[in-house]
Amino acid sequence: MSFLKKLSSRRPERFLDSVDIDPQELDLADDQDEFIDEFAGTLNLTLPDDDVNNEDIRASHILRFNGRRNTGCNAVFEVMSADIVKENRSSYVLYTIQISSHTGDIDISCIERRFSDFEKLNTVLRKRFPDQMEMVAFPRKVLVGNFRQATIATRSRAFEQYLSHLYAIYQIRYCRDFLEFFLLDFLRDGYKHLQQERHQDAIKNLEYCLPITEKLYGNTNSTVINILCALVVCYQSIERLRIAQKYSEAAVLCFDEDDGDETYIAVLVQAIRLSWELGKDKQDLELKLQKVKNKNIDVETIPELKLICKQRCQSM
Repeated sequence: MSFLKKLSSRRPERFLDSVDIDPQELDLADDQDEFIDEFAGTLNLTLPDDDVNNEDIRASHILRFNGRRNTGCNAVFEVMSADIVKENRSSYVLYTIQISSHTGDIDISCIERRFSDFEKLNTVLRKRFPDQMEMVAFPRKVLVGNFRQATIATRSRAFEQYLSHLYAIYQIRYCRDFLEFFLLDFLRDGYKHLQQERHQDAIKNLEYCLPITEKLYGNTNSTVINILCALVVCYQSIERLRIAQKYSEAAVLCFDEDDGDETYIAVLVQAIRLSWELGKDKQDLELKLQKVKNKNIDVETIPELKLICKQRCQSM
């Protein structure tokens, strides 16, 4: 049996526990080294599940929204696999990281990052938050041995602990650099596509970002709500009204009804319009709107949701 087959057949907890090394004192290899043909392949750190279509997951993500407000801060990070990727005569290790939560959500969100991505994040955060980062351990580079079983196992564990440590620090968890590590340019490009009215492209980007952002911050977070509202605009623009209506109802449920926020009012009005066009019951939504009017808020002066979203795009 080859090294890769032996490695892929082991459960992650047994595989990782077999290496007794303190992650804070690791001298781990860099992920860029000369390519070794016999080591090319995938290093699975968990038992494989049935194939899951990630596109279907993202498309149906909103349909499983349960309407309960979740403030987040309970994300869990796990390295599921490490792929050795060959590029010309060199190679690097690509880590697949699963983001999950303790809320019972069955949705799966995964990202792929290499050592250099972690290193870039670490460099930026140490410059911006020197005091908070002082006690955060990051694996150091060495020049050889990056494909060894022990190296990949300990590095995978170290990256899980590194992300968990960052996530536990409030200032870092909510900073733009931390979020961009998970979303890369997908969110910025999604808003750019919306601004340019390239709605199909915007939907693809925004639906990639939505489940990841919700797991990191919960569904009451402003970034999550803004993505939901942008998706309402995009789907309505391409006349897919049923999906637009689903997103609008989800966005309404994420708000605190008592705050009188103009985005809340705009998406609430939009949800009522979409429900009317689709012949759906809108009584509960109309009651929410009446509560807003009872606060002497002139609903007619609130900009339309599309205008609010486009103005927000300009600030991204």
